[in-house]
Amino acid sequence: MDTENPAPIVEKDTTDAETSLDSSHLGKKIQKKVPKRIHKAEREKMKREHLNELFLGLADALELSEQMNGKASVLSEAARFVKDMLSQIKHMRTENTTLLSESQYVSVLISGSFASLEMLPIFSLFNVL
Repeated sequence: MDTENPAPIVEKDTTDAETSLDSSHLGKKIQKKVPKRIHKAEREKMKREHLNELFLGLADALELSEQMNGKASVLSEAARFVKDMLSQIKHMRTENTTLLSESQYVSVLISGSFASLEMLPIFSLFNVL
């Protein structure tokens, strides 16, 4: 009989513990929903504030007036600015290619001139100059 008494008590304690865990677990679920909503609202607010700061920074970088500080104005001006910069980059690349080909042409002419001068006798150089 001594061995039978502790077993039901352990089972009863386990059952009570499970019941208390279940009720506390449900309570935690209910309690978590409210702070989670509040936390989500705070995250969204911080996200909006961060985006607004980024828009203000972009407006400052573009040196826009106060009248054109709206988000749509900032985005349209940024798009226009990027298009202008891409156009300038394309123009500069074309100009760079042209200058490189001219530079190669001049270097070929110069190296060709020196090659022909090396073949001349030294005294004919003085006569040419």
